[in-house]
Amino acid sequence: MPQRQAVLARRKADRVRADRAAGAAAAVVAVARRPGRAALAAGLATAVATSPLDVVKTRFMCAAPGTYAGPLACAAAVVRADGPRGLFRGFLPYYMQIGPWSLVMFLAYEAIGKLARRFDDDGG
Repeated sequence: MPQRQAVLARRKADRVRADRAAGAAAAVVAVARRPGRAALAAGLATAVATSPLDVVKTRFMCAAPGTYAGPLACAAAVVRADGPRGLFRGFLPYYMQIGPWSLVMFLAYEAIGKLARRFDDDGG
């Protein structure tokens, strides 16, 4: 009898894992179906990926000549002085710039795509 209970428990755990995986896949599809949410998520990903590069570029350009040997030395100095969070200094204003831009760009892209499909379907 204990073996049967163990088998049933394993099956239940497998079903729970499968349901969670299906839920995650459904969430990805739901985001992809809504271009506004997808655009803001793309803007967030862009900001996360490029904010450290922007911080290093700005500090490198504003420093006196010869302060840093190169961009990597500048990045190392930022991390030494402020920690890894220093690379994301000014993140919110940066995202507030990138987020709306990506939203407008993706929504315009979707609208133009719909117009093009309608025009193509009409035989024009």
